[in-house]
Amino acid sequence: MDLTNIKVELLFLLPVLYVIAEIIKRTPLKNWLIPFILWGISVVLVVIYLFTKEINLENLLSGLIQGTLIAMTTIGGNQLYRQATDKRVEDNADAELNKQTSDG
Repeated sequence: MDLTNIKVELLFLLPVLYVIAEIIKRTPLKNWLIPFILWGISVVLVVIYLFTKEINLENLLSGLIQGTLIAMTTIGGNQLYRQATDKRVEDNADAELNKQTSDG
């Protein structure tokens, strides 16, 4: 079994984890916990899926790797989107404010 590739049938977890993250953001939990929660959920779901095929150490390790890749892809994709939209607007506003204060 190849331990480095994400199984195609597990890609549905990407939007599922994104929705879970959005739900968690609306709770009193701290935002820094979200990646760890998503990572745990992802690993557990992938390991359960792989264990339905066969319970062995290789599937456990593969589940850990694939679950990590899926969770980090979801988190990284969200951060890329936020940096390209929200943070870009903030940076432009800060640059405009700095320009106004240096001109005046």
